[in-house]
Amino acid sequence: MIEKMHIGVFLGLLAMAVQYFSLVFSGKFARESRRNIFALLAPAFAAMAVPSLVALPFFWGPDLPPFRAYAGTAMLCMFFCVAGNAAVFCMLKTVDASRVSPLIAFKVPVLALFYFVLRGEQYTAWQWLGVLLVVPAGWLLCKAGRPIPARALAWLGLGVVCYDACDYCIGLLLETFGPCGAMWRGPMLAFLVMHAAGGVYGAAGMACGLWPGRAHLARSVLPFALFWFLSLGISFPCFAMIGLVNGNIVQSSRGLIAVGLGWCVARAGFGGLEEPVTAAVFFRRVVSGLLLILAAVLFNLAR
Repeated sequence: MIEKMHIGVFLGLLAMAVQYFSLVFSGKFARESRRNIFALLAPAFAAMAVPSLVALPFFWGPDLPPFRAYAGTAMLCMFFCVAGNAAVFCMLKTVDASRVSPLIAFKVPVLALFYFVLRGEQYTAWQWLGVLLVVPAGWLLCKAGRPIPARALAWLGLGVVCYDACDYCIGLLLETFGPCGAMWRGPMLAFLVMHAAGGVYGAAGMACGLWPGRAHLARSVLPFALFWFLSLGISFPCFAMIGLVNGNIVQSSRGLIAVGLGWCVARAGFGGLEEPVTAAVFFRRVVSGLLLILAAVLFNLAR
């Protein structure tokens, strides 16, 4: 059991490290290309649908639920995923990936307030403390480097709401495929069906002329698709091994991981990808990342 937990935690950390690079390449496209951001998303999700459709037959079987039980959920899941990515990519036009990634932790208080106001869900004092900790963490991150424009923060808010809706749909998919045999099979089916559905949006976008151009296809679109696909492909087994809640707690480390990787990228001389920062600014980003991890842990302790 301990070994299983260790593997699950390792997979969660690895998934967030991989996801950081997907943000780096999407940010590169957003800053360098004058094309619509959907010109990156359409071919990227079409590309991710190809390995998904190829792999699905290896997990298929007579025990699967009927198509109508998951098709609508998968399409809705990918709709919110595409919308959330589009909003975050608009933010990446002016803000480095090492700052955007930690701010995605605002998913926690947004989701908490949503359920508290609309559904009357009650939270413990520890959970509310976790929600409140996100505020100083976000403030520190906004002050750790170039000022974050108000428009970028608005895009962040939209992205967080869409990501929360996507997470809810992912939970429904995991429940639908949960009874399907071995521990790994259900989550992988949910992952593959979700990305196969993304191919519908990708193909429709490309049919409407959303195309990034050959240069950006190789430099930004395909690297983004690769890292995004791998990060979620690693995340689903993590959820299967340690549970969805514990997986989210582990993945709240995305902020600290992104800060560390961003520092390495900037030090390596890739100033166009990450802003070089002073030791004081780097320290504030680390403290912010630690606060966001603590906030997510406190909020999820009693869930």
